Amino acid sequence: MLSRNILKVDDSFILETFDSEIVLYSPHKNQAAYLNESAHLVWLLCREQRTLGDIIAVLEEAYPAARQQIREDVLTAVEALIALGAVALDG
Repeated sequence: MLSRNILKVDDSFILETFDSEIVLYSPHKNQAAYLNESAHLVWLLCREQRTLGDIIAVLEEAYPAARQQIREDVLTAVEALIALGAVALDG
């Protein structure tokens, strides 16, 4: 199901980096979250209007040594982004 749906970002969310912290927030929704590096990469790939399957494939190709962990990390990040309201399934 998720692997075929495009993940669409809410453009009201802004990504800021402060020192070594990455913060995603929406001033309109009063929502914010700290992102780790994995979630940051997922967010950037979501902004390219990719499917969940595409995001997993891109990261598995970029980080073959972490292939076993990537799927779980991507699913966790996407679930958190959806819960925040920063990402929604399109379609």
